[in-house]
Amino acid sequence: MSGNVMKILKRVLFLGVMIAVTAFLSTDVNADDTLANYDFSELDGFVRENENDGTASFTDVVRLLMSGDVDGIFADAGARVKNIFLGELTDIKSQLVKIFAIALIGACLTSIAGVFKESSINEMGFYITFMAMTSLLLSCFYIAYNVAYEVVELVVDFVTCLIPTFLMSVSVCSGSASGVGFLSLILLVINIVNVVILKIFLPACVVYIIVSILGSIHKEEKLAYIASLIKSFINWGIKSLYAVVIGLNVIKGMILPVVDSLKETSFIKTMEAIPGVGDAISGTASVLIGTATLIKNCIGIAGVVMLIAYVMVPVVKLGTISVMIRLTNAAISPVVDKRIISVNQSAAEGIKLLLNIVFTTAILFLITIAVVSVSTNVNYYSGA
Repeated sequence: MSGNVMKILKRVLFLGVMIAVTAFLSTDVNADDTLANYDFSELDGFVRENENDGTASFTDVVRLLMSGDVDGIFADAGARVKNIFLGELTDIKSQLVKIFAIALIGACLTSIAGVFKESSINEMGFYITFMAMTSLLLSCFYIAYNVAYEVVELVVDFVTCLIPTFLMSVSVCSGSASGVGFLSLILLVINIVNVVILKIFLPACVVYIIVSILGSIHKEEKLAYIASLIKSFINWGIKSLYAVVIGLNVIKGMILPVVDSLKETSFIKTMEAIPGVGDAISGTASVLIGTATLIKNCIGIAGVVMLIAYVMVPVVKLGTISVMIRLTNAAISPVVDKRIISVNQSAAEGIKLLLNIVFTTAILFLITIAVVSVSTNVNYYSGA
């Protein structure tokens, strides 16, 4: 009697499972409905607080990407870069005119002092010109330093806001191992930027510009080797950061998604063995994984787009300042003392270092987001 009861219970349980599975399979999988489960309020709030020239909200960018309109996001990128360049050129024009005027005045003082036999008058004219030029260049460098520092902090804050939503989509699409593993990697990159770039490289740029200016006072560049050493330290440090971050991304990208893929594949293959509904379960699982992969990639690309939008303006600004100082330096080089040329060149090099640091900060996060997005597609490509 008890054996018959057990058989009836098993059949009822099996029938209940089949009904539940059939109901689940009859439900349409909608990407927009799935996207509603993700909370973008913190990211949208961050974008609103830091928006410039009408940047779209993070949710709008994700939905635009999910619709397949990738070209629409970058449609006006060229026009924006042009407008930024022209705007920065207008802002820096007065500074460049002052540099050019000071150089000409210094050349005139040097020519007039050449009439007198005493070299002290000539040197006095040089020091007056040098002090005026140094004051002007330091003000330009101070503006550039603030721009670089603020944009690095802005990028770190944005990535910190992006982590919860992005890595949740990674966990849904790939698995918990990928989510936890890449979380530690992104936090490591954030710590690297906070410690190495904000507290070491940026202050090193200030030391470089001060040492370079002090060395330019003398006819013999006595501090040139120290300035060159600081510059090499920053450049080699940037290259080392690239090597460390790219290496860690490649290692984790090759291992973690595969571990999750094996778990997903084993589970789905087991479900496929159920008679009658195995194929339907496999098809629905593929749709779910495809939807999760689409959302995850769109969130990652939206993060990349926002990073580019935040970094583009400072990069153009720093590049414009550095290039225009170099062009002005080339224009005044025939008529001024070579020490004036040296201090102008040092200022341009210092701003170029700031530009490299900002560019490096953005690239480190862009590489990390790109590697996470691409490597966690393994479930979708494997047909799990």
